[in-house]
Amino acid sequence: MADLDSGNKTKDLIQKIRADFKNYEEEIFADWNQWISNEPDFDLKLGEQLLHFEESTGRLQLRYSDKIVLLIRDSKLLGEMGYKLDAEVTKTIEIGTKFYKYAVSLRQIVE
Repeated sequence: MADLDSGNKTKDLIQKIRADFKNYEEEIFADWNQWISNEPDFDLKLGEQLLHFEESTGRLQLRYSDKIVLLIRDSKLLGEMGYKLDAEVTKTIEIGTKFYKYAVSLRQIVE
């Protein structure tokens, strides 16, 4: 009988730990989502050019943030984990993905 009681306590403890992990995971996702929504580097300006000639230095500058690449990678992982992303974030990811292949090619030329 003691084994049964001990097993039930263990089961209850495991369920509590699982619930705590799930809550923590959801909290982290909410924080990530908030960060993405407030991060100015994720604001893709569609009217701007990807390349800009800086007259003062005489160099070309690529206007594609590395943070967009991070956003694309994070969003793929979160999507695979079953998280639903905001429509605005999803739109930014779609646009960023379209421009990504061009940005990579241009970065190789600029650098």
